[in-house]
Amino acid sequence: VARRWSYYQFLALLAALVLYGVIYVWLAELRGIDGGDASGDRFSSSGRVDLWQYSWSRIRENPWLGLGPMHFAAKFDPRVGHPHNALLQIAYEWGLPALALVLSIVTLTIKRTVQLVWPLARQGDPAEQSASGPVILAAALFACGVHAMVSGVLVMPYIQLWLCLVGGCLWGVLAPTGKRLRTRRA
Repeated sequence: VARRWSYYQFLALLAALVLYGVIYVWLAELRGIDGGDASGDRFSSSGRVDLWQYSWSRIRENPWLGLGPMHFAAKFDPRVGHPHNALLQIAYEWGLPALALVLSIVTLTIKRTVQLVWPLARQGDPAEQSASGPVILAAALFACGVHAMVSGVLVMPYIQLWLCLVGGCLWGVLAPTGKRLRTRRA
């Protein structure tokens, strides 16, 4: 299942590269739109490096308790409400001990998820569909975590709702059912 999923991800990447070439290079050139690589739009950090440097300097000033929730939005730039990096935002607003706690929880969660999903992904029958659900859900959460390192995806309520749904589905699939209480029928 994991091999097949990786194959589809590779095909999606190739399709995305072809579409990028068609839309942003070929069609732009055909229509006379100046969007060359020298413009900086395609290969710039969009100001993220400045946000990260500012965040890191403020983290060093207040390492224990941070500056408090939403203080990045109040202090740096009125147009930017977060540093576009989930770890820097937690350290900036809540301090390094809170970041260590969050990282330990995330690490334990990833470890437990891998322990439960890996055997399902390595099941013998590729036609077995019971393993694809947890593998896809875990991959979705992992992709969101990686994306959160360069964007503000985790501060958007819409994404928070979807993360809760995907995480809850993964938890429901992987959680042990436990013993059920038997009730007497009269």
